Amino acid sequence: SMDVLIAANVLHATRRFDTTLEQCYRLLKPGGILVINELTQRLDYNTLTFGLTTGWWLYEDENERIAGAPLLSPRNWVRKLKQAGFGEVDLQGVPGVDPHDQAQCIVTAIKCSAPATRSASMPGAAPYALQPADPIAVSLTANHTSTALAGVS
Repeated sequence: SMDVLIAANVLHATRRFDTTLEQCYRLLKPGGILVINELTQRLDYNTLTFGLTTGWWLYEDENERIAGAPLLSPRNWVRKLKQAGFGEVDLQGVPGVDPHDQAQCIVTAIKCSAPATRSASMPGAAPYALQPADPIAVSLTANHTSTALAGVS
């Protein structure tokens, strides 16, 4: 189990977000932080560039994605992470731009450190109890956006 999991422009390239986020959740210790850097808008330049690769089009959960792209909107990132069992979810981007209007976001999500149940809407999701977080994970949760990386050596 990990304290911090960083995924930079990679989670969109998976077949199903539910499965991917469930696996991220399982990799983290209770109180652990998932830090995601992802495109959050369909931009013609990106579709032209990356759309030429087969991986861009491998997703199977089209109804979850932005139309014509394998990406999630900022709102859907928050919704999907909450469904996967994460507690606090935060979006950051260009200062002065609403987080939900960002073309690319840093998304942070904390794995709950209290007993929790997974979303019943996730296929195969089973309820399970979480263990208390270790000291480093607890110290990172106070202000996860600004200290997630600074607190880890």
